[in-house]
Amino acid sequence: MRYRVDVYAYCVMENHYHLLIQTQESNLSKFMHFLLSSYASYLSKKGWEGHIFGGRYNALLVDKEAYLLAVSRYIHLNPVAASIVKMPENYHWSSYSSYINNRETPEWLKKEWISEYFGPGYSESTIKYKEFVEEGINNPLIYPDDKIISRTILGGIDFAEKIFSKVGKELNINDVIGKKVFTKRLTLNGLYQVICDYYELANLEIASAGDNENARNARRAFIFLAREYTTSSNGEISRMMGDISNNGVSLSFKRTEKLLEADEQFQEEFEREINLITSNIRINPNS
Repeated sequence: MRYRVDVYAYCVMENHYHLLIQTQESNLSKFMHFLLSSYASYLSKKGWEGHIFGGRYNALLVDKEAYLLAVSRYIHLNPVAASIVKMPENYHWSSYSSYINNRETPEWLKKEWISEYFGPGYSESTIKYKEFVEEGINNPLIYPDDKIISRTILGGIDFAEKIFSKVGKELNINDVIGKKVFTKRLTLNGLYQVICDYYELANLEIASAGDNENARNARRAFIFLAREYTTSSNGEISRMMGDISNNGVSLSFKRTEKLLEADEQFQEEFEREINLITSNIRINPNS
């Protein structure tokens, strides 16, 4: 394959998709651009009009050894969880049937890992994988949300630290944002001062900052960055701001998340502003 990407599992739903892949080079964005533009071109030729998927894709870096199985089951059971089919093999737009049936498999679908994990032998490992997936039908669909670090890394602290060490010993936080490797080493006080300086405000309280667009942008940026790049709780963030409740912090963060997912123009403008704000902040991994 042109981009040297291993595809382990996929599932195309009505308004979103799931893709479990391993890149052999640092080219995820190039591969995704190629994949989605090719898919859009294909659908366009079939008469499709308008957007296919809303917003930019979200990527999660997964500890393969610990969570490949769990993520593949989650992907293959999506149609069952959505009550579209009762059994995952009855859904035709996923890779599951290629795993459990002797149907022709696309050359780009990497199924060997189930033999490596469940072996010996492909036939026996296929049966065991089917049993593993179907265990999730009658039981609650377990997904290790508690192991996701800052919405971008699925793995333990050791795994996250290993990823960070490979990226570099000291990074500009703007580079960290671009690589989506978040370590939460930014202090709340330091972030507060950076936001106030950038927006030229004495503080972030509405009474002092003024209820205007500049102040609203500053408060939104502070809450978003505080939630994303510090270990602070909603309560600590609200106390720092002085005039917003814990729930208000949570609602503000969720509104920003939804806008980032649904509005491409907002995403571009917001990320540009965040990059400018954080351009002079540095993170020391040993702090």
